[in-house]
Amino acid sequence: MRRYNQGQVVLEIDGFPSQNTRYNRAYVLVLPTTQIIGPDGKSISLSELQQGQNVAVLLRSGGKGNLVGMGVARKMWVE
Repeated sequence: MRRYNQGQVVLEIDGFPSQNTRYNRAYVLVLPTTQIIGPDGKSISLSELQQGQNVAVLLRSGGKGNLVGMGVARKMWVE
């Protein structure tokens, strides 16, 4: 889910259980400096992301335990 607030974009991302997933859910602030990589390995814009796509996110910040992560996206990959 994507939310706009005062010119900023926050994504709500549900995690899939795997050894590479740290959180069950994450709230991710996407900045203009966030690098978003499409399935073909090339950069894409935030407007090209669609609800329901699988993404991997490298976060700066953290959360509590393994329930909810909150942070700023440094890099995102669309899978």
